[in-house]
Amino acid sequence: MQIGLGSYLRNTGLGRYSQPDCELVYVPIHKNAHTWGVEFFSVNYGFEKIKDITVERQNHLKYIVFLRDPMKRWFSGAAQFLVNNFYTGVSDDLVEVDDKILHTMFSAVRIDPHTDLQRAYVTDLNIMHVHFFNIDEEMFYLEFTQWLDAISDYFNLRKLNKDQAEHVVVQPTHLTTESILKTKLVQILRDFLDKNPRYLLELKSYYKPDYELLDYMYKFNYSKKLIYGRQIQFKQTT
Repeated sequence: MQIGLGSYLRNTGLGRYSQPDCELVYVPIHKNAHTWGVEFFSVNYGFEKIKDITVERQNHLKYIVFLRDPMKRWFSGAAQFLVNNFYTGVSDDLVEVDDKILHTMFSAVRIDPHTDLQRAYVTDLNIMHVHFFNIDEEMFYLEFTQWLDAISDYFNLRKLNKDQAEHVVVQPTHLTTESILKTKLVQILRDFLDKNPRYLLELKSYYKPDYELLDYMYKFNYSKKLIYGRQIQFKQTT
C-alpha cells in the first residue's frame, strides 16, 4: 500500500467559514458536500472564510462537520480524479480504464485531497465541540436545517433577510444524481475491486480512523442529541 500518488499528496486546504460574532463554524471536507455547504452558509447566513482564529476565540467555538461512509467517499473521489486527469470531454460510451491505472490507484489509496482521511480535517479540534452529520443519511438535509433552526439563538446564528434581492434558497446539490460519466467510472472501480478483493482490506485499513469517527458520531448520535438540555423534535415528511 503506497498511500499517495506523488505530486498529488499536497492538500489544498478548504479553510473554515463563519460570521464574525457567530459561535458556529462550518468545516468543509472534500467530497462531503463541501461545495454545497459553503454555498449554503455563505448565501443563507453570510458566512465568510476565516483568515485567523485566535486561541481565545477558538475556545468558544462549536464546529459543524459533514461525514460520509469512507468507501462511498473513496469511490467518488477516485472517479473525480479520473475525470479531472483522463476523461474530461470524453464521451460516456467510450470510457474504459486501463487495469494498470486502476492497480496504481487502489495501491495508492490516498490519491489526492478528495481521498484524504476525513479525520485529518478535525485533528486540531476538540471533538466534544464538533457537531457531526452523515450526508449519506436519507433525512440529512431536512434534519440538518431543522437542527440549525433549533439552535440558532443559542449560537447567535443569524439568517439573512429573505426579502433581500440577493438572497437565494440553496438546494441540496450533493443529493443530485452524479453525471453519467462519473457513475460509469464508479461502477468500473467497483467491478475492479470485486475482482481484486485484496485491495478492500487495504482501503479499510487506511480509513480506520474515519470508521472510528463515524462510530463516535453514532455513539453520541450528534444529529439528534440533546442540545444543551433541549430535545430537538424533527418533523416528518409525507
